[in-house]
Formats: sequence, structure tokens, C-alpha cells
Amino acid sequence: MKLSLMTVRNFKNINEDGVEIRIDNIVLLIGPNNCGKSTILDAYEAFASSGKALPISSFHNEEGSNEIEIEATFNEVTAEDLEKLGNDWKFDHDELGGCIRLKWVWPGPDQKAKKFSWNPSDTAWQEGGMGGWDSLIASRVPFPLRIKPTDPPDEREKQIVAILSEAVKESVKSDSTQVAGILEEISKLADSVSETVQDKIDETCELVMGRLSDVFDGHTVKLEKAIGKLEPEKIIGSGSHLRIAKGDHAPLPLSVQGTGLQRAFLWSALSALADSGHVKRGTKRLGADTMKILLIDEPESFLHPPAVRDARESLYKIAELASWQVIASTHSPVFVDVSKPHTTIVRVNSTQDEQVRTFQTESAQFSQDEREALKMIRLCHPTVNEFFFAEHVILVEGDTEMAVFQKLAEDSVHEAAKRIHVVNCLGKGNIPTFGKILNQFGTGYVAVHDSDSPRCRRGDGTARNGAWSVNASIRETVDRRSAELPESFTLVHVPDFEEYYFQESVNSDKPFNALRKLASGDFSNELDTLLDQILDGNHPCFYSSSQELSDRVVSYVEESVTDAERGLWVIDQ
Repeated sequence: MKLSLMTVRNFKNINEDGVEIRIDNIVLLIGPNNCGKSTILDAYEAFASSGKALPISSFHNEEGSNEIEIEATFNEVTAEDLEKLGNDWKFDHDELGGCIRLKWVWPGPDQKAKKFSWNPSDTAWQEGGMGGWDSLIASRVPFPLRIKPTDPPDEREKQIVAILSEAVKESVKSDSTQVAGILEEISKLADSVSETVQDKIDETCELVMGRLSDVFDGHTVKLEKAIGKLEPEKIIGSGSHLRIAKGDHAPLPLSVQGTGLQRAFLWSALSALADSGHVKRGTKRLGADTMKILLIDEPESFLHPPAVRDARESLYKIAELASWQVIASTHSPVFVDVSKPHTTIVRVNSTQDEQVRTFQTESAQFSQDEREALKMIRLCHPTVNEFFFAEHVILVEGDTEMAVFQKLAEDSVHEAAKRIHVVNCLGKGNIPTFGKILNQFGTGYVAVHDSDSPRCRRGDGTARNGAWSVNASIRETVDRRSAELPESFTLVHVPDFEEYYFQESVNSDKPFNALRKLASGDFSNELDTLLDQILDGNHPCFYSSSQELSDRVVSYVEESVTDAERGLWVIDQ
């Protein structure tokens, strides 16, 4: 079964009102520092512990009377799950399909939690319930693998060596006759046993290296053995360590490698080894088909920018595996890729008064063309997804508007100017796609665009102008926005940005020319107040319907368009 929804109450900095998190193949938790992103990762670890006692520091405001509740809903429930847990607990969720729901409640510090199961027949929580023994529940709940940026290098290495050691023990124990022969030749013990297990070591290291190469290409992995006592199952003994080599360079211990490589190696190794069946839950080995969740804080930490992009792809690849989910907290917009399917972005806020914002790529129902456009935009502007981190967003068509708005924001004394984020949509046609994302995520925005002419020149005549038809799409996107969300607006320049403010049409070096005019003061006074008027909500170019936009265009034609050009401004009814 697969985690699909989690609710946390009275846990650390999360109060009794709680936080509800939608879970997908990969979830990216974003938000300001100290807002509770890592707390959500901690909460799932506590949930998966089968109610293990928690210290006073885990209780909200460190008050033991604040009972902690961590509730999880699972979908994709299999017949094997129901065989273990019982058929009576499954119910149909409107969005998620067949589900079961379970929660743990911690009555106080240093006390084991109580298990509650959602009984669909009574539509109420029932103490105990599904699975009987807690160990049965634990065997079905996705297993958490946690990686923190504060983990010391030696602890990272110990985790990997311990897993590798398990693989070797199994290989040695499977052939006791051969081992007995080796023990008779004590003088040759180290070499003989090493040769016996070397294939398994090489095979496992190859698995790890395959994942690591997604982030750090050209590195090889080698386990440097230090022989301990003369016990076959302890052939990888105290002092064993990992060495990594790049190209033809000599292999060096993992502990002296860069912090970024160490962290990437750890999650690469854990995912590869878990898939090969070498990670255990207690005394039971996790199978390749056992559901697992990689919980990782700030995967971008200590990585060079190109490696950040590679690390992003590596995590998304792990999330694509059938038995894996990923929950990561991040401050990097590079890690956000809304073109990927089954991706959820959750903005966690620093106060519980602010609603948690969620965006799910499946709910957006992007067309294939929209997905391709988002990929291209991300390739051209790797940090474009920074708008997920912003409070106020302005969507613009291209580089000229982007440059002007950024300059105006720098110079503005308006209180809100420093909190806006301008998104270059790389074309008017992409504005509705970004509007669709922000409608779901809940952030307010202003879509700034040109009206363009209804028709364009084609050969000796005219034809419908595709850019004109986008006007209706932009307005319709804003109109579809939920009334419960912060209001969003549309603003149109007739006929376009450059002519409206500079009284001329610019065809080349548009951003440079716009900034040059801005710096020289050679522009309409209206441009100087553009940003402040948008922030105050009183810009004269705001419009609230497609008809209002058409009326503006008609007025412009009557006042400014020559007879020779009027054929381009005929609006089809």
C-alpha cells in the first residue's frame, strides 16, 4: 500500500489545528526557514515506528498534555495488505479510490502511542482495530529511509558498510562447507574469504555506482576491507571503509570526499541496496517490492549547481520506481519540476494561520504540449519555479517586461515590492499554463500581456492572429480561479508593452533598449508608476472581461490606427 495523505497535530511546532499533506510519488516541501518542513519528515518516522514513545521535546510547546496525533491514509491497497490487516477496514475515497486509514495517538511523553483504525462501517475511529499486533501494521506501512544534512560523514559511511556487511554474511553462511575448509588454513583466511565474497561485494558496489553516476558521473565505488576476528560472517570487520575513485585517480576514502558527494552517495546507495533486498526492517529483510519512502532534508545542500540538477533527476528517478516514494524538503527552485508526472509541491507556512498550499501535477491535467513547454522553460530558466516560494507573482510575456519589472522593484519604495516575484513565461501562450498552476497552488498573481492585433499579415492579405486568441485563454484562466483564493488580475497593454510606454515598436535588443530608456528617463511617466499601481490595484490597464479588452482595442483603433493598418484590427464576431 502507498502513503497518500498524512495529517499531523500537536507535533513539535505543529499545533492542534494540524497540517494535512497530500502525498504523491514525490513530494517537495518548500517554505521559509524554521516553518516545519523537517517536522513533517520527523512525523512520518514517528508514525512508521509503530507508536514508539516520544520525548517531551516532540510535544507542541513541550507540554505533555498536548496529545500528538499522526494520521495516515493509504491507497493502492493490495490483496496481500488486506490479508494481513483485514477486509473490514477498506473504504472508497472520493479522490484516492480504495483506502485504509490509521492513526497513532501519543497520550504523553515517554509513553507508547495508542493505535486507532478508521472503521468505515461506523464512520468512526476504533482503538486497536486493523492488523491486531502492531508488528503486522509495521510490516505493511512503507518503510522510511531518512537522510539529514547534519548526519556526520562517519555515520553515513557506517550505514552503507552495515548494509554491505549483511549481504556478505548471507553469502558466507550459504556455503558452510567451503568456509570450514578456509578456517583450516588460517594463514590464508583473509585472502580466501575475501575471494569468496568478492563477487557479492562487486555486484553490490556496481548497484550503488549505477545510482551514484546519475549525480557524479565517472566515479567508481570500492569497498576497502579491514579483516576483523576470524569469523566468516565478520569478514567485513571493524575499520572497513568505502573508497571512491574518479577516472584513473587512486581511490580515496568516502570520509575525505566532498560533503555533496557523500550525501549523494548515501541516498544512491540506500535506494540501490534496498531494491536489491539488502535493507532490513528489524530482523526481516525488505524485499524489492516492499514500499519504501526516502525522507531527505535539503538534497541540494553542499552540491555544485550542475550537480544539483543531476541530483534532482536522480531523486525523480527513484520516485518513478514502483516500490518507492520520496519526500524532500528544499529551498532550491531547481528541484521543482512541474513537468514531471505524479509530483506534489507543498508550501509549509511559518504560522498555522496560513493555509498550507499544495500543487499536484496530476490534478493540473497538463496537456502534452503544456508539459513540453514547461520543460523548455525550465531548461532556459532553471530557477523559473521560484514563484512557488513567493507571496505575490507577476506573469509576463518575455525578457523586456521581466527586465523592466525587476528594475522597478529594485527602485520602488513600496512595502510589497520586495516580496513580488516576476515570472518570464517565455511567450504569451504560456501565461495560461502558469495561471493554471497558481490557481491550484493558491498564490495570487497578475497576468500582464499585450493585446496584439486580431489579425496579422500573411502574404498579400491577413489572417487570424494566434496571439490575439490567447487573450481569451488568459482571462478564462483567471475566471476559473476559486473565489476562496486571493484575487488575481489581468492587465493588458494595447497594442503592446513597448508602444504603450515608449511610443515606438522595438524589434531587436528589446530588454537592453527598455532598460536604457528607463535609466535615461526617456519614457512615459506611466511606466515609472507601473509597479506601484499594480501593487495598489489601480492601474488603468486592468480589465475584468474579454469584452472590456475588446472595447479597449476598439477605442485604440479609433484614436491611433491609420486607415492603412485598420485591416489588422478587425475583431471577428
